[in-house]
Amino acid sequence: MELSLEFLKSQIGQKANVSLIGADNKLRFRGIQVLAEGATLESGMLYACVDNEERLACCQAVLPDGAGVIVCGEQVVPEGVPALIFHEQAIAEAFCLVHETFLFFGEWQERVYRKALEQPGFDSLMSMLNEVTPNPWYIADGSYRVLAARNAPEVEEISYIWNYLYRNKHLPLETILAMEDMGKIEQMSRIKTAYIPTVEPFNIPFVSKAINTIEGEVAHFYIIGVYTRLSSYEIEIAEFFGNVLNQMLAKDDSRMPAMGRFYDSFLSSLIAQEPPDSARTILEKMCSDLGWKPSDRFRLIIFSSSANPESISDRQKLLTIESRCRARSFFHNGHVTAIIDVEGLERDTRAETDALAMLLRPLTRVFRCSVGVSEAFSGLNGIMSLDKWYDQALFCIESCDVNAVDEGGGSTATQPIVLFPSVAIRYFQSRVSKISGIEPFVHPALDILRNHDEANRANLMKTLRVYLENDRNVTLTAKLLYVHRNTLLKRINKIVSLTSLDLDDAECRKRLLVSFLVTDSSISK
Repeated sequence: MELSLEFLKSQIGQKANVSLIGADNKLRFRGIQVLAEGATLESGMLYACVDNEERLACCQAVLPDGAGVIVCGEQVVPEGVPALIFHEQAIAEAFCLVHETFLFFGEWQERVYRKALEQPGFDSLMSMLNEVTPNPWYIADGSYRVLAARNAPEVEEISYIWNYLYRNKHLPLETILAMEDMGKIEQMSRIKTAYIPTVEPFNIPFVSKAINTIEGEVAHFYIIGVYTRLSSYEIEIAEFFGNVLNQMLAKDDSRMPAMGRFYDSFLSSLIAQEPPDSARTILEKMCSDLGWKPSDRFRLIIFSSSANPESISDRQKLLTIESRCRARSFFHNGHVTAIIDVEGLERDTRAETDALAMLLRPLTRVFRCSVGVSEAFSGLNGIMSLDKWYDQALFCIESCDVNAVDEGGGSTATQPIVLFPSVAIRYFQSRVSKISGIEPFVHPALDILRNHDEANRANLMKTLRVYLENDRNVTLTAKLLYVHRNTLLKRINKIVSLTSLDLDDAECRKRLLVSFLVTDSSISK
C-alpha cells in the first residue's frame, strides 16, 4: 500500500514527535531504504540518511522526482525535497518506525486483497477496517441504507448524527433530503476520488468515496470523524478500500443490492414501525417522485425467496418488477417486497383478482417463487400502515399451496399467488390462537352441543354452524347437510331447547360464529 507523508505522520505521530516539509498529498511512497553512496535511487521511495548533512546534500543532485527522505534532529533538508522530520529520535529508531509502518500496511493490504478474492459479504470484508481506522465507517447504497457499520463497543456520546447511525444503521432520511436539496449528492457523485465534503447538514465531518459499477454509481463508502479528527490518513484508507470495492463490483455487481434505491430504507422503517419524525413529508415527496396519487389504490406484495441457484439475483428482481408494474420494490427481512399501484385495475373483486393474477403470474415463473398479496389500501395513511399490509402478505406466503398444476395438467413446483381475502379467516384464527384468556369469550352453548353430540352420536354442532354461516337459509343449509328440510328444522328446535339460544338475536349469532372460529384455532394448536 503506497502511503503519503501525511499518512505516515498520522501513524508515527502516536509514538514519536514528527513533522514534515514539502508535503504533497498526491505523492505516495511504497517503502523506505538507506540513502547509501552509489545506490540507484528510485522515484516513490523514502530514503534515510544515516551519516550526516553532507551525505544528504551529496545525494540531492541524484534524488529523483517523487522520492523523499526522513531526517532527525537539526539536519538540514535540501530545498524542494519532501521530508519527514523526527525531532527526538535517532535515525536508526526513526528508520525502524517508518519501516514497520510500511510492513504493517503492506501486510494489511495483502489480507484485504485475499479477502476480496473470496467474494465475502460486505460485513466480513469491511470488518478489517477496524484494524486500521479508529473512526466509524459504513457503506450505503443509493438509498443511503447502511450495508455495514463499524462494530465497536459503546463509547462517549459525541454526536447526535453518529448516535442515530449507531442505533439504526442508516442515515436519517431528513439529512439525505437536505443534502440532495443542497446539491451535495450530485457533487459527491461527480468526484471519483475520496475527499472530505463540507460538513453541512452534518455536525461532524466525513470522508466520501463513490462506489461504481459498469452501470454507474451504486453506493458511497464513508468514514465519519467521531473519535479522532479526519486527516489525509482517512482519505487514503477510504480511497484504497473504495477502489477494492469498485474492483469487486466490476466483476459481480449483483453483490450490491438495491442499487441507487433512494426510498428503500424509508419503506423498511415503516414496516418496522420506526418511521422518522418527518415521515409524512418524506412520503409526500416519495409519492410525487414516483408519480403516485394519494387517492390511488395499492397492494403490498411479497415474493418469497427462491432456493433455486439458477434463479435471477434479487437485484434483478427489483428491476424486473418495476419494469413490468407500476411499483416500488425493495428488500425487507430477506424478502423481495413491492408496493404495486393497482389503480388501473378493475375494482370488481373477481375482475381485480384475475387482473392481478395476469400481472403477477409471469413474475412467479421468472422468479420461481410464491407471491403473497395484501388487501388494497390507499392514501398516505394506508402507506404509513405498511406494517399491517406486510403482515397480511407474509401470512399469504406462509399459506401458499405448493401443489400447483401446470398447463399440461402435471404437478409443478411453481408457487401460487395468494391474496389475503382468501386466507383472512385463517389469519384471524392464527392470531386469536396466540391470545391468552380468549376461551371465556366462547359461547357456552358450544360445550353443551359438543357434549350432546359425543353422548348421542349426533351432529348438532355442525348443523348450527352451517345454518349460521348461510344466514339461516333453511333450503341451502339442508342441501349442504344432505338432509330433508323437516329434519333440519327438528335439529334447530333441538338445539334451541338444549341451549336456550335466541337465534333471532343478531349479537348472539355474531358471537356464535366467532366462537366457532376461536374453537377451530384452539383445536389447531
